[in-house]
Amino acid sequence: MNYLWIAGDDPNLIMQAALTRNGLKPNLDFESGYPGLSQFVQSGLMYIFGINIFSQHLYTALLASITGLLICICFPRLPQWLLTLGLVLIYCQQHLVNPTPNPGHLFELLLLAIFTLIHRRDARSNTFIFCMSFFLLGIAFLSKQYALFVLFGYAISQFENVNWKISNRKKYIILMCAGILAASSYYFLLIPNGTVKPYASVSLFVMVLPFMVLIWANYRNQSPDNMQNFSCATRNITLGAIVFLLTILMGFAVLYQSIRLPDVLYQVLIEAPRRINNNTVLLSFSLDSLKSIGAFVGFAICTVCLVMAQYSNQNKNFRVLVFHFCAILIGALAFTQIGNLSSTLALILFPIVIIYTYFKRIRVVPPSRRLFFYVLACYQFVLIPYPNVNFHIMIFVVAFFILITDSYRVLPTKKMAHLWAFPIFLISLLLVHEFRTIDAMQTYAFQNVEFKSGSAAWELAITDAQSAMGDLSACSTLGCKMLILVSEK
Repeated sequence: MNYLWIAGDDPNLIMQAALTRNGLKPNLDFESGYPGLSQFVQSGLMYIFGINIFSQHLYTALLASITGLLICICFPRLPQWLLTLGLVLIYCQQHLVNPTPNPGHLFELLLLAIFTLIHRRDARSNTFIFCMSFFLLGIAFLSKQYALFVLFGYAISQFENVNWKISNRKKYIILMCAGILAASSYYFLLIPNGTVKPYASVSLFVMVLPFMVLIWANYRNQSPDNMQNFSCATRNITLGAIVFLLTILMGFAVLYQSIRLPDVLYQVLIEAPRRINNNTVLLSFSLDSLKSIGAFVGFAICTVCLVMAQYSNQNKNFRVLVFHFCAILIGALAFTQIGNLSSTLALILFPIVIIYTYFKRIRVVPPSRRLFFYVLACYQFVLIPYPNVNFHIMIFVVAFFILITDSYRVLPTKKMAHLWAFPIFLISLLLVHEFRTIDAMQTYAFQNVEFKSGSAAWELAITDAQSAMGDLSACSTLGCKMLILVSEK
């Protein structure tokens, strides 16, 4: 077997799926950080194909493929080279970095499915679409409990669209306070006391910034159209919450088939987030992180320049073509140097720039767009203790595509076939870069399992597994447990 494993989520999540395949239940029979849907799905693939490289990556490959399909459905008017570029960015920063049964991958796919429903048809005018959206949000919760922040974002967007009997300034101050209160409640209730608490306070302030920018942008860009009364907003929120909660309860009943559902809910909503948040990560200003954010900014600038060229009235000539190919070359080279964007300032720069630019350019913002940006801003609260932004890059890419679509919706797209050189050249460079990186990694072996990794932590895991002699309870590391489970199959 020829695996490529990291020492973080791979042993954790693959082990959970393997234990679930053996008949154990997450959050009841063993500790988990999530409600369990993604573990059950992966365990089903393991049941069919075995615990091997194929079943491990089939799950992620399916999610990545469906994600690409939905994005193409949502943005049919965007240039195909730009769509391809966005999909490559999502795959490299989200799926390739973490090709495990990560609940975040399924969670974000379901959020994209909800946006696709709302985007294709106004959910407020169709009860079925409306209920289906909250049904999918309930399914998303079964994968990752942070869907609650999406529900909160929806409620805020509904009340923002109400014609209150007070001044708009007071209304937006109340909405801003509600968002800050939600983020602060998460900080005080679900981040353990101790040394991590002061560290997370920095992230608390940083994560609230995009929400505050959105409130300010909405206040400056007021749209009197599509206003609703308070009772209508309350009815929508109540109906959505009912569908959401019923989906969660039925989902837990089907997955767990146990009367201990209160214990599961307590683990999922309280204990699991506290355990995860105990590993609070600070924003990094190391040389590597600054290099990553610099490369990302360079890639973004080149992409924006080419997008503007796509929609400009400038005629093609030799000098213009030279400029385009220079931007393609620089952008592709910068992309290969991006690395891991987690814990970098891309965490807040990307959503703030997109939100500000969108509301600056678009005078009348449709309700579905406002909803998406509220969800984007509220979802930032999830990253207060653990800013792994690269695993959530799809939300930011979709926001960028919304910005481009709505900014140039009245302009025809010019045929500029030479811009296809950007994704083609970028993919070629990535393949060479990844091949060299993986080839340089050390090869590890335990019994019949052979794999590569760039993490020296596997040496301890292998030693631990050899000492455990097949006894999971004797393992002191997650890597040890995963190696024993995989080697037995």
